[in-house]
Amino acid sequence: MNKIYPALLLVLSSFSAQSSSMLEELKETPATRYEIGHYKLQMYVFTMQNKLKGERINKSKFEFESAKVKEVGNHLQIAVTATGKSKYLTKAKCTEITSSLFSAFNTDKMPYFMWTGLSQENYQQLQSEISLNVTLVDRNNAALTMTCQ
Repeated sequence: MNKIYPALLLVLSSFSAQSSSMLEELKETPATRYEIGHYKLQMYVFTMQNKLKGERINKSKFEFESAKVKEVGNHLQIAVTATGKSKYLTKAKCTEITSSLFSAFNTDKMPYFMWTGLSQENYQQLQSEISLNVTLVDRNNAALTMTCQ
């Protein structure tokens, strides 16, 4: 019994040392500016999704369903899905819904909030690399969709 106790302490202390050394290693690994901004963007979109879920979009016949950030090539897309009746799946409704959602997901202003300390030229470039992509989906048949870009 006397030999087991010191051995157990030695094993437990090695686990403890490994855990703290891994945390220290993680603390020393810097995140890139892209990762920090991308994380902020994801958190913002997630928050807006929770706030808007099930809400009617600007008195239209469509309800907000979901939103997420997608990385497509060298661009970031805020992909929003709204559901409604198929008879309202029109190009005009696409334009109207996208315009209405632009106030919540303003891709012109987002770069300024997500990435700080960049030049005006960099912000303008980021504005062209972040887009809002709205998909309207029939609430009774998810195969009927219309993508608004």
